[in-house]
Amino acid sequence: MLKSVRALCTHPVLSRNAYEKVEESALLELVVCDTIPLTKQTPKIKVLSVANLFAKAIRNAHEFKSINSLFIHKKVKKSMQSINISGTVRTSKGTKSANDLRKTGETPCVMYGGADTINFSAPAAQLKKIIYTPNFYKAALEIGGKTYEAMVKAVQARGNAC
Repeated sequence: MLKSVRALCTHPVLSRNAYEKVEESALLELVVCDTIPLTKQTPKIKVLSVANLFAKAIRNAHEFKSINSLFIHKKVKKSMQSINISGTVRTSKGTKSANDLRKTGETPCVMYGGADTINFSAPAAQLKKIIYTPNFYKAALEIGGKTYEAMVKAVQARGNAC
């Protein structure tokens, strides 16, 4: 059985004798992105361009589309399990209303990425299933009679948040 070692990095900060060390190493190849220009060309270092990805990300941001979708392979996205979460549109915002929601077992939430930013609340018990897990899930959010497909991007825990 053949064994080989490949290394990958996004920002190749290669200084001093790094190029020589890569060439002399047991690495089959070092794959890097072109986010930082290389000062030398070597046979073991392969460069991947991120230009197309950056262009798509800029376009999606300009058109208020998801940037997250650029980083999830379609096969993975299709095979991901989905969790249904029922939310309620929040009309009041701020610390006091958020704390009042938490007292009732609801968690204040915000959904970004579409044409509109949607402030809503959802039962903490439903959110625990999608947040406190090592797995990634799609969330089928039902808010105000509409259904949205989303993924958790960030969690800001305060006080007794789910």
